[in-house]
Amino acid sequence: MRRQNPPQASLDQALALEKYLNPIAIGVAYALCAVAGFAVVALLFAVLVYDYILSATAATTVIFSLAALLPALFAFLAFSRRPGDPFSRSIRNLADARRRPIGVKADRYTFKVLLMTGEPLCVNLAFHYPAKYHLPEVRERLNVYVRSALERECCDRSDLPEDREITNLVDRALDVVAAEFEIPVLYSELRDVHKIRDAYSNREDLTPSEYLGLGTGTLG
Repeated sequence: MRRQNPPQASLDQALALEKYLNPIAIGVAYALCAVAGFAVVALLFAVLVYDYILSATAATTVIFSLAALLPALFAFLAFSRRPGDPFSRSIRNLADARRRPIGVKADRYTFKVLLMTGEPLCVNLAFHYPAKYHLPEVRERLNVYVRSALERECCDRSDLPEDREITNLVDRALDVVAAEFEIPVLYSELRDVHKIRDAYSNREDLTPSEYLGLGTGTLG
């Protein structure tokens, strides 16, 4: 079940990023930047001379040569500040971002299913997952898969299922939805479960606090 937040995939990405914090990788990155900077300045100088915008005098050549060496100087100075250099800070910031928990928003559902005795059972659940996935198609799948799982479980029993049993079967249904829509974090919270007082109810099984569920959203 995707209860872990941040997901393991994000933690693995953070570890993969931190592998680039070793001196060799940082040195190679700065060397590539220095070479790229030298190539840009050299190409600019060649284009300007070719188009007769500049004359290839000794003074002009020296100036552009010094300009082409500046990226290498900046790269060396940055590398000497390691681990406080820009590349290292950027990598650590990216890794830290992958380790931050993903923001989730509760989506509340009420399900009414029948026990084997014909007694209605009301199950109040909250599904926690990122707000951007709170879409009609996702809600429809949640309703279908969770309701189906609850109905299969309750139709073969006459007593109230334990909270752990409900949570386990609901989480298995959520796994299917999470995989279908690639939702990184999706888990359930059991808010309440009770029998609904009606003509099929056994009074000795009900307490005064149990009520005829009005529910919201997916009650049916």
